[in-house]
Formats: sequence, structure tokens, C-alpha cells
Amino acid sequence: MLRTENTKENMPKNILKKAAALAAYHSKAKTAGLTPVSYTQKKYVVKKKGMEPGKVALLKEEVLLVRPEIPPGCEYITEL
Repeated sequence: MLRTENTKENMPKNILKKAAALAAYHSKAKTAGLTPVSYTQKKYVVKKKGMEPGKVALLKEEVLLVRPEIPPGCEYITEL
């Protein structure tokens, strides 16, 4: 999840791509070449009645194609 102070402004595309690459790195598609990653605003994520635990529906989504990786210039910390 990415947080922003000003919800009126769009998130810069380079930040979205870095977050998507990191999400893909931690997914089942870790070893894939280019991986599609869906994203949307929190208000468009819904849980419909009868859906399995852990499943949600995205009402408005966009897709980025990224390579699963820890983006250059980012530091990977394994423990918090």
C-alpha cells in the first residue's frame, strides 16, 4: 500500500512502477519476466458477500507491466 498526504494528486508513475516491481518480487510471479500488477485507490477495493477469505474485487483498476525485482536505488531490509 502506498500512502500519500494529498489524495487529489496522482502518484508519480516512477513511484508506482517501483512499488509494483517490489510487489511482483514478493508474489508467485517472482521468477517471471514481465508481470502485470493491478493497482487502484483504496476506495475501489471491495469485499463482496460470499468471497473467499483473502479475496477482494477491484472496481476501477489499472495495470502496470513490470519486472519482479528490488528496484535500483532501494534498500531491502529483511527485519523490522
